[in-house]
Amino acid sequence: MHNKYIATPAGVFELQYFFSRGLQHAAGGASAPVAVRQLIRELIAVEPPTAPLSDAALARQLAQQGFRIARRTITKYRQALDIDPVDERRARGTRLAAAA
Repeated sequence: MHNKYIATPAGVFELQYFFSRGLQHAAGGASAPVAVRQLIRELIAVEPPTAPLSDAALARQLAQQGFRIARRTITKYRQALDIDPVDERRARGTRLAAAA
């Protein structure tokens, strides 16, 4: 799909702009990045507030579920989801625990 373009009312775009690459499972299948972002959101939602998961820990948990995904990709997806980094989540959790 390289070097192929489409003219739309919003402008001219490279065709690959409209397609996302699938993330490979260890079992050989693929998942959409949207599904992986949702998994990241769910893992962060259930993490203990005083011991949040780092991006590397999230990558390890996803690897246990069969997703081969780099820590830097986790970081990119977490930022796209507007989720704070681990140190900010940890500080917020510590403040909540101290207030209780």
